[in-house]
Amino acid sequence: MFTRIAAAAPEESSLCLTTERELCELFAASRGTVRRALQMLVDEGLLVRRPHHGTFIHPAVLNSAGQQKLIGLIILNGELAYWDSYILALLHGVAEGFAGTPYQVRHINFMGDPAQTIRVMATSRLSGLLWLGPMESVREYFGEFRKQNIPIVTVIPQFEADHTVSCFTIDFEKYGELVSDRLLETGRRNFVLLDSNTDGRQELKSRGVRRALAARGLPFRNGMVRNVTPITLDETLSAARKELGELDAAVVPTNLRRDAARLLAGTGTQVIAPDMDLAPSPGPPESFRVVIPVAELARQAAAHLTRRLDNPRLSPEHLMLKPVITGPPGPA
Repeated sequence: MFTRIAAAAPEESSLCLTTERELCELFAASRGTVRRALQMLVDEGLLVRRPHHGTFIHPAVLNSAGQQKLIGLIILNGELAYWDSYILALLHGVAEGFAGTPYQVRHINFMGDPAQTIRVMATSRLSGLLWLGPMESVREYFGEFRKQNIPIVTVIPQFEADHTVSCFTIDFEKYGELVSDRLLETGRRNFVLLDSNTDGRQELKSRGVRRALAARGLPFRNGMVRNVTPITLDETLSAARKELGELDAAVVPTNLRRDAARLLAGTGTQVIAPDMDLAPSPGPPESFRVVIPVAELARQAAAHLTRRLDNPRLSPEHLMLKPVITGPPGPA
């Protein structure tokens, strides 16, 4: 039934859906199996039941088939249950990237079943797919998405770039250098950068820290860049203070800002939490923020997908987005 929906022309709204008995004969299936199959397609939004008239292909599916102007948007692992400032910044960038184009964006959720989502994507007749930050747990579905034979643009971190698709990345090495430069400008020498990811970005940030220190003739010390989780925050900060001495500053993930400030209260350590958008900087005047403008990243990725749709021969681009610093450096 799914295959017939995918192949239906706009004028075939009835899909030749005859009686359940005839469908049982056509597919050599029981009445219960046919009913369950039809209900699954109704639940997926591909079919619609009209009492006393029958079952039809949903108009939205047929309209998208005729227009061919629909962009699929997947964020992270495709199972978002809420929208935070990071997600809203991404959506804002996507909207700006497609502004003034004939393309409309359809947000896609995996709904706990990526295989089902792939079926929905196929019947939606997507013109292209924009995937912002695909997580490792769902990377295996790249191959299935490529089978749709549509342009795919992804935003993947720098350390795991997949060059078989368009790749937009964040420069984590520059991040480490910027943070270190600002700390060193204000006389801070004993600092630690904490990262909640277990992937390769710690090494990249370490390179940036090394470069900033080397420019001033200062040595890099092991433990200045560390991995941390909410559970290990206390242990990690204690180990950093034991190894590096009393800390001038601790750069921590945004979600650990409060806990880090509580654990370091009274020590004279400044807690800095990088933000993922360009919101005004709160806090005292001496604070500064490391900003990764993800809205700009999403905007450029969306604009690149539009260019690829307009020119199928266009080669994938590789863009490196550099973070920025906001706020004054403050006194030493």
